[in-house]
Amino acid sequence: MASLDRRGRVSNADIPRVLGWSSSTSLTIVERESVIVVRAPGQVRLIHECGYLYLPSRHRKAAGIRAGHRVLLAADLANRILLVYPPTALDRLLTGHFAMVIKEVR
Repeated sequence: MASLDRRGRVSNADIPRVLGWSSSTSLTIVERESVIVVRAPGQVRLIHECGYLYLPSRHRKAAGIRAGHRVLLAADLANRILLVYPPTALDRLLTGHFAMVIKEVR
């Protein structure tokens, strides 16, 4: 989990490093069903010199992410892909799962 500041910086600077990304890494960023997908290689540089990942405002807006929101970061290390799940996407994912678990318990 991480939070975003008002400029779109993800608070967890370890994620880019773990994925092998640096400030010189060119990345691709897209939004799919309210989830932000970041992968290498690409055409834009989104890692600050201090190691923080920057999410552009148009992608944050499309995913419904605002300053201070907590997001779930899920990394696919083998393919160097990062998925950024905002609260609304997590709610959607967990609602169906929650209903299924409760049904099995009854």
